[in-house]
Amino acid sequence: MYINQSQNQTCYNLSKPNLNFKAIHLARYQYGKSDFLNVYQLEKRDLPFISKFSKNLKQYFKDKQINDYSRQEVMKEAFSAAEKILNSPRSIKGKARIFLATKDSNPCGILIGNVLKISKDNKLAYSSRKNHARKETELDWLATWNPFSDKKVKNTGKVLTNEFYNTLKQDGFKDVYVRSEVPELSYAAEFYSKMGFEELPSGRGSIIKNSTNNYLIGNFDASDEDIIPMVATPEKIKIVKKYIGTILNREKLNNTSVSLDSLKMN
Repeated sequence: MYINQSQNQTCYNLSKPNLNFKAIHLARYQYGKSDFLNVYQLEKRDLPFISKFSKNLKQYFKDKQINDYSRQEVMKEAFSAAEKILNSPRSIKGKARIFLATKDSNPCGILIGNVLKISKDNKLAYSSRKNHARKETELDWLATWNPFSDKKVKNTGKVLTNEFYNTLKQDGFKDVYVRSEVPELSYAAEFYSKMGFEELPSGRGSIIKNSTNNYLIGNFDASDEDIIPMVATPEKIKIVKKYIGTILNREKLNNTSVSLDSLKMN
């Protein structure tokens, strides 16, 4: 990271050796004739990037001319959680997954799932839903943003969710829980519905306060937070994955670490 004195902006130069940004390149998605989204899995060695990006989000939003405070707060919470997860011992990190999406080498989305939680009776679980299924996990954070002022970025949430779904069998999960926020007209609840999630038990009148469990890595939820509980079953997930396969061309990559020296942050 360096300061551009002439423009008085914080810039992000990830070719600097001290950032040491590498990641596991999972897949490349194509939509349209020449539009691509890349998805990477972040690991502990990516902490320098995560830490610097998280600490400079306010300036990043200013530089990118993104006027969305609520989105900035979600991103701040997600990157803070990612940093804490990767700094945690293996026993606390558990099966946590952290995915980053990029468009034209610009970060545009992050998804975090499978974060360990502890219930009031001191039992460990991956889902904070009361009476959750035995092989149920949780999509803990999903944040997307547009790093461009002159063009749109499409399908970021879809490709991140699809990559998360691709890991469920390997990690020993079947159902996925998500806590979508209110108000009822929230675009998030609508998006999750398209991704196979169904409201519990039925209708949006079933709104709960806070979660039954707390994250082992820290408390990120306000005590008065209202949420809409939603669950995606294996049957619904299968349908969604098939649908995504019809609208996006996914190229599976070799899952090896690659250097992202060209990643653009300014």
